[in-house]
Amino acid sequence: MMRNLIFVILILSSVISLGQEDILKTINETEELSIVASYIQLSGLDQTLSGKGPFTFFAPTDSAFMKLPELTRADLINDVVRLQRVLKYHIIQGKFSSSIIVQRPNFVTLLGQPLSVDTKGGIKVDGSSILVRDIEATNGVIHIIDTVIFPHEEPDIVQVMRNTGILDTAVFSLEETGVIDILKGEGLYTVFMPSDVAFARLPPETMENLFRDPARLSDILLFHIVEGSFSVEELFERGSIRSLLGETIVLGTTPPRIGPQKTVVILSDIEASNGMINIVDHVMFHEDSRTKLSTIEETLKANEIDIMAELLKKTGICSELSENKRLTVFAPTNEAFLELKESDKAFLYSANELRKVLEYHTLPNEYLLSELKISNMLLSLIGKPLYFEMKEDLLVNSIPIVESDILCSNGVIHIIESLLVTK
Repeated sequence: MMRNLIFVILILSSVISLGQEDILKTINETEELSIVASYIQLSGLDQTLSGKGPFTFFAPTDSAFMKLPELTRADLINDVVRLQRVLKYHIIQGKFSSSIIVQRPNFVTLLGQPLSVDTKGGIKVDGSSILVRDIEATNGVIHIIDTVIFPHEEPDIVQVMRNTGILDTAVFSLEETGVIDILKGEGLYTVFMPSDVAFARLPPETMENLFRDPARLSDILLFHIVEGSFSVEELFERGSIRSLLGETIVLGTTPPRIGPQKTVVILSDIEASNGMINIVDHVMFHEDSRTKLSTIEETLKANEIDIMAELLKKTGICSELSENKRLTVFAPTNEAFLELKESDKAFLYSANELRKVLEYHTLPNEYLLSELKISNMLLSLIGKPLYFEMKEDLLVNSIPIVESDILCSNGVIHIIESLLVTK
């Protein structure tokens, strides 16, 4: 008890002498928090704890870390992903003083897991006692605790798949191709994994050919995986999403169930430590999604965007450039062309100028709306930049995209309200 009292006095005198700094600086300049300070730096969370916040940080003392087994400390130092998970479990978004903490049974940490509070015999968070409360920082508050707390470790995607008992063929396929290493590595993933029954639906000769050709099987498996952890609801709001293969998974609804590529998700939103699992009733083959679709010009015409379709056909841009790659076309409506002032129509009568304008409306690679949303700027086919910003709709050069992700055999179309002008 006396030792804790001396420790509290030392901490308080140290903090008072510092004056009010952000959480990171306060920890860095407090001698008794040197280990957690170094771990914050190692994990890459230094920018978070020096950021705007506000945050509540439960900071373990050096003694708290020294109580851990030596192998555990070594594991934290050598596994940055795990270290970051552990430290995020000590951080809450928002500024919560001890007087607020005692009024709530738990808080959600930055890791997304709940942190329990116990007020019997002082304040404890997940069994760790708060030694020093309410150290003010410019971007939040620090509470110093006497024990390192660890998140609840969930099994990863591969282990959860093994545990289901109905994904044995999928797991075997992942192992045979080496794709399993992706799902056991760093990063978050969402998988649409065919059940054993789904694989059994394939003709025997198809299955035999797949296992004779690991590269082809690998491509098929990568087509069932997307980067990031998404619920089914989030996924199907998008309409389509890019798979790890680079091909697009088209998401649609099949009442009362939902499924990609006309498959049905028979079990959804199965959580794992590194993502989400959805079990589907058929194996998806990516060729089916694009080879049967119309070209960009044909699709524009079918969607009554006739003028843009004719101009692209006239210049031959899409047919010339989409042989080896897919394009992204921002297509103005017919009305956008018809409403042009006479003085703005000069480019229509010059083959060279028309090509420049159309190339400015085209990206040399395929980008879905979800990918454009995280792009500040992309270079058009002519080499000039297009700028993107999100308001009520996604804007390209301040022009709203009114319809998106119209997939074609050689790319994707986004329909815009008016012609793009150089910013």
